[in-house]
Amino acid sequence: MAKKQVIENAADDVALSIDITEEIINEDTPYQHILIANSKSYGKLLLLDHLFMCSEKDGYIGSEMITHISMNTGFAKKQVLVIGGGDGRTVGELLKYKDLESIDVIDIDEKVVEYMKKYFPKVKENLENPKVHLHITDGLKYMRENKGKYDVIFMTSTDPIGVSLPLFTDEFYDLCEESLTKNGIFLTDAYMPYYADGPINYATMYKKVKEHFKITKLYTATVPIFPGGLFSWVVGSKKYDPENDILPFNPPGCKYYNRQLHHSCFTLPQFMLDKINT
Repeated sequence: MAKKQVIENAADDVALSIDITEEIINEDTPYQHILIANSKSYGKLLLLDHLFMCSEKDGYIGSEMITHISMNTGFAKKQVLVIGGGDGRTVGELLKYKDLESIDVIDIDEKVVEYMKKYFPKVKENLENPKVHLHITDGLKYMRENKGKYDVIFMTSTDPIGVSLPLFTDEFYDLCEESLTKNGIFLTDAYMPYYADGPINYATMYKKVKEHFKITKLYTATVPIFPGGLFSWVVGSKKYDPENDILPFNPPGCKYYNRQLHHSCFTLPQFMLDKINT
């Protein structure tokens, strides 16, 4: 009997393949394709449009590195926004900050929220916390109508295809900059450095953020579920240096992030430095 697999193609001749033991959800929504499956090595997997988003085994790495770099930079945060946060994982890390007053979460696809709450432990609890305000809407539309100010905006959408394309426009970045407080911080995915040959890659994301923020830094972490194993993010800051202006708080329950890693994750391999500096 042939094995069932889920596969993400990283290049024409390269793919990451994981054997699965059970398909839980395999559905096309009005916005994207959702696949949730069980696997022996990685536990439950979430794929959107056939791209790995997270697994039970290593999902904490991305969640911690998205959240704690910005939250431990410069000043105590009160109001934050997560765009593309319907999977509830970033929210779970944000809730470790007891002084945080409000978390707005934007996701266009209510089915992602529904299935994550049903099949992934803790997500239901995270998204139903009284500090969390979930908005099922388009991210660009929300930013056009937003009147509030945020200390941090986390942009954790899917890859720049299909439904996420409006979140990569100059208008969106202008609106994010305007919606931040005077000390505000913006964080976005910058994707897989070893497979960065498309129009949107870590170098283009770095340069895009740099156009809007005087302090812009690129950092990495090892995330096995992503092809190549290396993933990157860009953080833009109006005032504080995310590499060096580190708060003393070290959030509890982390399995990847710590204070030493906060500083060292900004040390980049030479091939990445070469690309962002060309």
